[in-house]
Amino acid sequence: MSLPAVAVTRDAKRVLVAWKQVNKDAPHISWREATATPPDTDLQLQPGGTQDHPHLAFAPNGTWAAVWEETRSGQQSVWYRTSNPNDRGKQLSAPNTGQAAFPVLVIGAQQTTVAYETKQGERLSVVVQKL
Repeated sequence: MSLPAVAVTRDAKRVLVAWKQVNKDAPHISWREATATPPDTDLQLQPGGTQDHPHLAFAPNGTWAAVWEETRSGQQSVWYRTSNPNDRGKQLSAPNTGQAAFPVLVIGAQQTTVAYETKQGERLSVVVQKL
C-alpha cells in the first residue's frame, strides 16, 4: 500500500480513505469508509490499466468524488468518479494534452473543480477543469 488519500465530512462523522494497492497484477486504487471493515473496494469499477495518485473530497451533501491517474488508454490520463451508484468513472484529460498526472479536486456548494499536471515532451502545464 502507498500514496494514501483522506477526505472528511464537515461534521467529521465520515472519513473516506483511498490508497494505491500494489499486491495485484497491476497497481490500482482501493478505498473504503475509515470505520468500515474490509473488504476494500476498487475505485475504478472498470478493470484495466495501472492506477495511481488518488485524491478524494466530500460534497456538502455527504456524497464524495475521487480523481486518479490511470493508463487505461495506453497513455497516463486523469479519471473522475463520484459516489453515485450509476457512476462508472470517466476520463477527464484529453489525449492531446499529453501525460496527465497528480490530480487534485475540491468540491464546493455549487461546483467541483479538478486540477492536474500535463506533460508533452519537456513542456509542463497545469489544467483546471470545472465540472
